[in-house]
Amino acid sequence: MKPIVVIIDDSPSNITLLRAYLGQDFAVRFATDGEAGIAVVRKEKPDLVLLDINMPGLDGYEVCGRLKGDPETRDIPVIFVTAQNEVADEAQGLALGAVDYITKPVTPAIVRARAKVHVELKRFREQKVQELADRLSLATKAAGIGVWDYDIASGRLICNAEMARLYATAPDAPFQDFAEWLTRIHPDDAARVDAERRRLLAGESPYKSEFRILLPTGEIRTMKGMGTVFADDGGRPARVLGTNWDITEQRQLITDLEAARAEAEAASEAKGRFIAVATHELRTPLNAINGFGTMLLETEDRPDRRKQLQFVCDAGSALEALTNDILEYVRIEEDETAAEVSLFNPSSELAAIVGQFQAPAADKGLALALAVDPDLPVKLLGPLNMVRLVLARLIGNGVKFTGAGGLTVAAEAVAAEAVGPGALGPGAGANTVTVLFSVRDTGPGIRSENLEKIFDLFEQEDSAAGRRFEGLGLGLTLARRLVAQMGGTLWAESELGVGSSFFFTAAFDLPDGPDKDVANFSR
Repeated sequence: MKPIVVIIDDSPSNITLLRAYLGQDFAVRFATDGEAGIAVVRKEKPDLVLLDINMPGLDGYEVCGRLKGDPETRDIPVIFVTAQNEVADEAQGLALGAVDYITKPVTPAIVRARAKVHVELKRFREQKVQELADRLSLATKAAGIGVWDYDIASGRLICNAEMARLYATAPDAPFQDFAEWLTRIHPDDAARVDAERRRLLAGESPYKSEFRILLPTGEIRTMKGMGTVFADDGGRPARVLGTNWDITEQRQLITDLEAARAEAEAASEAKGRFIAVATHELRTPLNAINGFGTMLLETEDRPDRRKQLQFVCDAGSALEALTNDILEYVRIEEDETAAEVSLFNPSSELAAIVGQFQAPAADKGLALALAVDPDLPVKLLGPLNMVRLVLARLIGNGVKFTGAGGLTVAAEAVAAEAVGPGALGPGAGANTVTVLFSVRDTGPGIRSENLEKIFDLFEQEDSAAGRRFEGLGLGLTLARRLVAQMGGTLWAESELGVGSSFFFTAAFDLPDGPDKDVANFSR
């Protein structure tokens, strides 16, 4: 099929000449005035327009301007063919959107060549645009994305085939206008969606929304929508280009996950309550066993009976320690272990904590020493109950796993950024001090690959250790969680055959008023 050329010229002789020059390669249509020419172009949708400038009524400039201002004809190339050969005339024509300018008298070969070039360029552009449209269509179909173009002035809504599929409508024309599309929105969401559209047109861009739609079958689907406003030359919103895609499955998955999480949390809470009640109830018979066992041990003279009673007392004490660990773990899991802010003297409190382990350490022939930094403030305000719990577990572990030598418990005032592997809690300000606590032992040591593993639930250094030493492996897990609640960090350093060191930090306030008795500390 030959490409179509429309000639608009008020001179019949000019039209005859141009038809003769182009008739072999083009299907020629013509008009002898501007209004008629515009009508022919709109009807024929030609590949090229040859346009004279000087015509009665509408001149060529006005015709070109109207063609370029009409979305249906603006992409058709226009060549001015005129006797006006001033530079200003040519510049004006090109400024209106013409692609070329030929002055009369014309040369047949030149007219044919330029017409062919611009027709080929137009078809090349159309081919590329179509290729791009095809790729976009494939991409949106593969991704399940509907594309829509909303003309604000007319209310017209143009949609792609994927949009039609999402809404289960006719593929060639899913919706005539925005109002028709709005009828497909779920009644509970329609007012909000329309309000979002009005806000978008008022300047709130880009547009993002989530809403439900009703399919013709009555099925409800959930859509995600996005859009961007494009303004006209005067800066007024002219059209909105956007997308829709179906997120029903994703929404359902999120709902199912939230329900599963709530169910799991409820089950965990029930399990925690059960464990707490069960372990609490164990304390009553344990107290009786331990109490009577100790009383009998103190009154028994026979060595064989004393040995048996000592075994019972040791077993009862071990079971009581396990019960206490389980109860404490449940409290921490349920955030029931609250920090109790106390005003205390760190030296005397540390001495009291260490004193609890002097007898067990002495029974194993271990030395247990305390070293308190003289620069540590005399009075601190902070979570003393948590510090006691953490130190008790670290010292207890040290005594438990150390066979010879001893332990050293220490505390010093430090700059928060100067200690430990990473962030270690609040920094020391004008009324705050960070304390580094440490428990060092001369035990067997821990392999480097296990330095983090030992803080996991139910973990000890290795299976052999698990056989030699009783316990659930909860102590270090509880200690790390307590330290985290204080805003600090707990970590370990170790060398096989030499020993292990456990460090943790905690931030404390310095008291004001009469209790402010602070030694000079600086780092």
